[in-house]
Parts: sequence; structure tokens; C-alpha cells
Amino acid sequence: MPLSTHGHARKGHMTPEYKTWQSMIQRCRNPRIKGYHRWGGRGISVCKRWQNSFQNFLDDMGVRPPGAMSIDRIDNDGHYEPGNTRWASRQIQNQNSCRTRLSLSAVRTIRVLYAAGLRPKKLAQEFGVTQGAICYAIQIIGWKNAEGPVVRAMVRDMSSRRGGGVPRPAFRPAHGLP
Repeated sequence: MPLSTHGHARKGHMTPEYKTWQSMIQRCRNPRIKGYHRWGGRGISVCKRWQNSFQNFLDDMGVRPPGAMSIDRIDNDGHYEPGNTRWASRQIQNQNSCRTRLSLSAVRTIRVLYAAGLRPKKLAQEFGVTQGAICYAIQIIGWKNAEGPVVRAMVRDMSSRRGGGVPRPAFRPAHGLP
């Protein structure tokens, strides 16, 4: 589609939506792009409807809402396609990241609640992470005790960050979580 048709890339000025569309395609197609291994290298692709048509992307996604919003895949292992893509805040994206790590105290709480009958979907909502992160926390043996440098590095004391009450779980981005 010619650039002049949609008006989102005129004389060197590109709208946020157009920049997002271009970046999304580059992340999935160009192995020379920094971070390619997190998108195209993992098999994430852009649907055919959007690959060669910014207008189709714009029709499906709409104009980016005000604020610090960017594109997010609801299923982090899914493709960029209608129904799996939304405009989201950084907070929502961090919760939906495959790189989210839970603190040791959060993992212990998750395991207690899971043993008491709460299901991963509900736990994911409560802790603000994906169901995959919850299942990982429930199943991984390395989180069973607080020994070793890897586990100690995951522990963060959140009690001083909030005014009283039960401390909420700590999250920190890190590579390596499935």
C-alpha cells in the first residue's frame, strides 16, 4: 500500500501506530535486529493480514490510546494477529512477560494457596503474572529452599516498600523463565 494512502508516514514523520507496525515486522523478520531471538527467533510471526498492509493493522488495532501504551501479545507465545494483540501499558506488559520472576516468598505463598485448592488461573490474576509463571513456580524444585545463589538472588523483601499489611509478591524481570 502506498504510504500516502493512510497518511501515517509523511515526509519523515511517522505516527506511533506506523512505527509500532514497522517495529513489529522487523522484530519478527530481521535476524539482525537486537532482540530478534525474543520474537522471530522464537517462531513469533506477524499474520498475513498485517504483514504487507499497515491499513489492515490499523483497522484491526485502532489508534493507540493516550498514555504510554504499546503493542502486546496476550498469549506471549502466540503470533501478532487480531485477537492476540492489544495496546497495553508497561505494567500490563511486564505481567505478561515470559521473563517475569517471582520472589521466593511469593512462590511459597503460591504453593500454599495452590495446595489449598486455588487454581493457576486465579493465582495468576491475584499475583499479576501469567498462568505459565504460576505453573513454573508450583513445579520447579529449585525454588523449594532458600539455598544457593540463584534462589537467593530471586528473593526481595517487599515489606518495606508498602505501608503495613501483608507484603505483596515481588517481581523482577530476568531471562530464563519459560
